[in-house]
Amino acid sequence: MIVGTAPSNLRDRIMGAVCNALRPLPQVLAGWEGGSAAFDLVDEYSDIDLNFLLEDAAPVDPAHAVVESALSTISRSGLP
Repeated sequence: MIVGTAPSNLRDRIMGAVCNALRPLPQVLAGWEGGSAAFDLVDEYSDIDLNFLLEDAAPVDPAHAVVESALSTISRSGLP
């Protein structure tokens, strides 16, 4: 998914929300999607395997809080 484009489904909305929320954090060095997406095998039953690389000394709690908040926003907005 290209962040900044209009999300077409719930999967894209979730990925966009999480990626956009983590992008400004200086301790987040990289992010990628693994799992079925890495093998171009995503279907309607696929989960989302997002991975993020943080600086070694960075606490993970702030990143977790940002992700929870982003997911909460998606959850409150309802299903498509």
